[in-house]
Amino acid sequence: AKNWGFLMVLRLMRLGRLARTVRLLVKFRVLWMLVRGLLSSAGTMFYTMVLVTIMLYVFGAMALELITNNSLVDTDEEFRSIVQANFSTLGESMLTLVQFVCLDSISSIYRPLIQKEPYLIFYFAGVILIVPIVLMNLVTAIIVNSALDQAAADREAPQYHE
Repeated sequence: AKNWGFLMVLRLMRLGRLARTVRLLVKFRVLWMLVRGLLSSAGTMFYTMVLVTIMLYVFGAMALELITNNSLVDTDEEFRSIVQANFSTLGESMLTLVQFVCLDSISSIYRPLIQKEPYLIFYFAGVILIVPIVLMNLVTAIIVNSALDQAAADREAPQYHE
């Protein structure tokens, strides 16, 4: 099992050598820019995943308090079935909120709940506005800014080599 880790390191080193070779070839300038852009945004993507996980945890805990502990769980069958299917535990709530991050078929979850408890619109609107819209637009802006900085550095690089 330890040899597999060593083999993975060797493969990564070979990929690094390949990346250097691609960089040297002027023909592959666009490919090199794409590879460098992807590598330079890796840190941003990692921190985005950390922040999204934290946000999902916070909103998942809020869902347990606002939705799972709602009095309609005991009296309304439709409300109870949605809560049991999507918000029964913290993990289940976080997994359901991943659908909200992707805006994937979420109306079947939030619409019946809001119709039964109108104040939940503030919770769901907060989730939708903060995570997929604001957070993802900020991440896009950071990556675009990084790409613009990288393009400026690429334009200045030939001046240093002359």
